[in-house]
Amino acid sequence: MSVEALWTVTPVIPLEMVPQLQQQYRAQGLTLQQIHRGIVVLETGRILGGDHGSTWVGDYDAKQQGIVAIRVTVKYYDPAFFSLLDPGSRVVELEGAMTLSTDQQRASGRIHLVKDKNRALDIELVRVEEL
Repeated sequence: MSVEALWTVTPVIPLEMVPQLQQQYRAQGLTLQQIHRGIVVLETGRILGGDHGSTWVGDYDAKQQGIVAIRVTVKYYDPAFFSLLDPGSRVVELEGAMTLSTDQQRASGRIHLVKDKNRALDIELVRVEEL
């Protein structure tokens, strides 16, 4: 089975970030559950997706069995939204890798800032539609 599909993407937000994020978004009338989740299409080595505050465009490499290397540029077009890893930036470069489940219906991985590998976040993906 190919990784080419429509996937949901959910960041695993570290507990220490939750109070600060809730306070920031509550001031804007949003909840933590409304933010940072999105969708991506993986097709022919390209990543295209986003959420209601940003776009995600990049590349992936699925040549190694069960491992997918990713590199993506996130652009924030809504001023109410910001990067969890680099809050002051409107454009963020990320890279990382994800591991597919045996049935290839789920994936989990870790992404980090290209400019600072210590600023990282776990992600979970769920396949929702075949292409």
